[in-house]
Amino acid sequence: MAVYPFNNETLANDVSPYKGIGHAVGTTFSPGIYGEPGGSIEIQGTADSYIELQKTGTLDTRKSITIVLYVYPLGSAGPIVNYKKDGHGVQLYESDSNGRGTLAARINRRNQNYKPEIRKVGILRSNEWHFVGVSYNWSTGVVKLWHNRQQVASKDIGRTEIATQFDVRVGARQIVNDFYFGGRVACLQFYSKALTQRQIDKAQIACKPCKLKQIFRKIILLYKKKSD
Repeated sequence: MAVYPFNNETLANDVSPYKGIGHAVGTTFSPGIYGEPGGSIEIQGTADSYIELQKTGTLDTRKSITIVLYVYPLGSAGPIVNYKKDGHGVQLYESDSNGRGTLAARINRRNQNYKPEIRKVGILRSNEWHFVGVSYNWSTGVVKLWHNRQQVASKDIGRTEIATQFDVRVGARQIVNDFYFGGRVACLQFYSKALTQRQIDKAQIACKPCKLKQIFRKIILLYKKKSD
């Protein structure tokens, strides 16, 4: 539904045919996942450093969803991808409880009532790249947490329409607290289905710079066929 490479060519914008708009505030460009110059956006771990993705119909998946991206933590835990910039929608984050390096997520209800947290402690080591994500399958009610293409946790939360009707913030929410993610982010992807293991593998491979251009061309061709 959307692909945000987060680099110095595409900035914070979606390169899929839906062309969602993003704005980076208080950030810098840093080396990417393969060391390419300007291949990622670095968030500073403060309230005034974040990426905001404009609300679009494509990001509002309502039922099933998969969010995947690369992160390079730099020591400040906080929201990695958070629907609703001033509250709690669907959330993927680095937790600051139970020690550093905890990957966690919540698939909250559309009315913003909390659902149980899913987490995996101690897997987000600082100063290295991690391919992370969360998926929710409305048909089964199961949330899965992903790390480097492996399922590392799962939880049955039941069927519910999910809180994806808001803008998305990466790094910091628009509320006063001390919970801000510091690190680099790259290759953020949204899907309106729960990806399988094999599809997660392909999503990671798609993040290679040479692959991104090939895949985006294929996406555009498929989009044109649907339009015709």
